[in-house]
Amino acid sequence: PAPEVRAPEAPPPASRHEDKLQRLLRSGRLSAQEAEQVRVEARGRGLSPGEVLLDRGFLTLAEWTEPRRAAGWGTAAAVALALLGLALLGFALLWVLAR
Repeated sequence: PAPEVRAPEAPPPASRHEDKLQRLLRSGRLSAQEAEQVRVEARGRGLSPGEVLLDRGFLTLAEWTEPRRAAGWGTAAAVALALLGLALLGFALLWVLAR
């Protein structure tokens, strides 16, 4: 069965799709002429360039849905702080109970 594609609440910024085009150009998976054809087709069909890239097979569904990586250390830092907080709470409870 075909994957279900839902319309987003708000359209993503055009720069996001341009970033995908530029990555494909740099990697050699897309020529400059193909990139321009994607832009023209997207405008003509009322789609985003990313949707045309997916439709034409330049992007896989996994690449299309790949989450953007913001700060890789943010999650690790949050987990470390949570564990530190739990450890301190444990020591505080032991100190109170030992009195």
